[in-house]
Amino acid sequence: EHILATTETLIAREGVLDLSTNRIAREAKISVGSIYVYFPNKQAIIVELYRRTLDLFWEELQSISEDLGPEPTLAALTAAARDRITPFDRREFSQFTVAWGGMSIPEVTLAIRVHGVRVTGWLADIMQKIGSKWPRPRLERLCALVFTSHSTALSEAAAILGDFGSDIEGWRDHAVESLLALALTDDTPE
Repeated sequence: EHILATTETLIAREGVLDLSTNRIAREAKISVGSIYVYFPNKQAIIVELYRRTLDLFWEELQSISEDLGPEPTLAALTAAARDRITPFDRREFSQFTVAWGGMSIPEVTLAIRVHGVRVTGWLADIMQKIGSKWPRPRLERLCALVFTSHSTALSEAAAILGDFGSDIEGWRDHAVESLLALALTDDTPE
């Protein structure tokens, strides 16, 4: 836990360019050999940090499911996205894919893909409870678009503009809600 916490602090403060097991060991005030007892290299530490963050995100979605109850509404779902998922996104993911450099690690790419499939299925389940009659494969494609739009819009806007900006959040939320509302119509794109 100490190694992971130290690595997370280092990455948040300095990024990944100069990150090494030697640097982590110095900052953690332990020997580099102690790191190798638990992790074979710095990539393994980054993978574990990603997995933990994805697990925390999944736990938050499960909590949202419980709060939405058996008959969720689109308004309640979009409010949960705005009030609970967006703050989590900003806190946990804003530096992950951009500053952490994890996307170059195959295990991270796989973990993110598995997570995306799981979240897409979760969102499709909720949309069916709300009343979507779209065929499941088409609904899952739309939900994948919604998920990726929600999770990347802020970090991409921040990279382009230099900050998140509340207007970007509002536009993103409106776009996501519009996409979800589309799934409640008979109007399926070809």
